[in-house]
Amino acid sequence: MSKAERYRQIIEQTRVRFLQDATIKLQDMHAGLTSYNGLEEPDADAGLALANQIHRHVHAIKGLALTLSYAEIDELCGDMINYILNDPARIWKREHIDRLQQQVSQLQQLIDDAKASSSIT
Repeated sequence: MSKAERYRQIIEQTRVRFLQDATIKLQDMHAGLTSYNGLEEPDADAGLALANQIHRHVHAIKGLALTLSYAEIDELCGDMINYILNDPARIWKREHIDRLQQQVSQLQQLIDDAKASSSIT
């Protein structure tokens, strides 16, 4: 096997693992959102905890996305991180979580598209 072929094999294996890991992280984000949405009257602490959970996962996904040529995933993750961290300090309310939920759904679609184009299940 040539050096170039070995490199391509390593990149493809890394992509497979990245997409598998991203799927697990997305499942956890969806579970957090479902739990939050199940609260009758969520308080600011619940919103902050969920935002922190999403930030942690999105930061990890963003870390490899661009390296593996997933520019759209990298860009969306950057937008999500900026929304969580760089906006003025806020009391997390349902409307803020709704925006994060929309972004998580967009991220899910991008990950699903990447898996489909790589024939990864």
